[in-house]
Amino acid sequence: MLTCKITSPKGTNTYKDMQSVTIPAVSGNIQILPGHAELFALLGKGKVSLQGKTSINKDVQIIKGECYMNNDVVTIII
Repeated sequence: MLTCKITSPKGTNTYKDMQSVTIPAVSGNIQILPGHAELFALLGKGKVSLQGKTSINKDVQIIKGECYMNNDVVTIII
């Protein structure tokens, strides 16, 4: 399972046991699944979609930011 940390000037939110995270990269949407290779992506305007194991779904609207993925931890800075 994935852990997703979303950091903004308002604070940091951590979401555990996510099955997938979809991010709005500058070049198009990217879906991140458990075991994904290390990744760094610049984010454009859109929404980050989190899908959880037990039907926990969350959408976060962003304007721009960056995403780093390593060892099943997705870190998004907006």
